[in-house]
Amino acid sequence: MDNADNRPEFYDGMERSLVVYDREKPPALVCEEDQKLVTVIKAVLNGMGFTAAGVSKVDEALKYLRFHLYRIVVVNELFNCSDPADNQVKVCLLALPMSVRRQSLVILTGSRFESMNPLEAFQQSVDAVINVAHMDDMGFIVKRTLDDQTGRYRIFQEYLRQAGRI
Repeated sequence: MDNADNRPEFYDGMERSLVVYDREKPPALVCEEDQKLVTVIKAVLNGMGFTAAGVSKVDEALKYLRFHLYRIVVVNELFNCSDPADNQVKVCLLALPMSVRRQSLVILTGSRFESMNPLEAFQQSVDAVINVAHMDDMGFIVKRTLDDQTGRYRIFQEYLRQAGRI
C-alpha cells in the first residue's frame, strides 16, 4: 500500500504494541466506542480472570489484533461504522485462519440482538451475541459461551490428535 508520497509502507517495529500480558490472565480485547460500556465489560472480564484492554478506534483495534492473539474479543456491531457490514474488526476476525480463530471467543454486541441467540450468532459468524441492554448478564453469558466453546473444541482437538493432524 502506498502513502501520500507514493512510497511503499514498510513494517515499523515501533508500531508494535508494547502491552505485556500475564500468562496466568489470558488477554481480552473490548472494541467499543461507549466508554461506559467499556468500563462495564472490562470489569466483568477482569473479574473472570482476563486482562482486558479497551479500544475506541478501529485503527487501534486492528493494530492490537495484528500483534496479539486474544482469548476473548468483544466488538460492537457498529464499532466505528454506520453499517454492520462495514465493521472492519469483524471482517479482520473472520479472515483469520480457522486454526487461529478457534482459539478466540468472539462476542458481538448491539442493540438489535437477542442475547444468547445461537442462530443469530451463527448468522453473524461469531460465538455469541449480546444485546447492550443485557450487560448486567454479561458475566453469565461469557462464562456459558466460553464453557461451550472449550468443550466443543476440546473434542475437536482430540480428534485432530488421533488423526495425526496436530
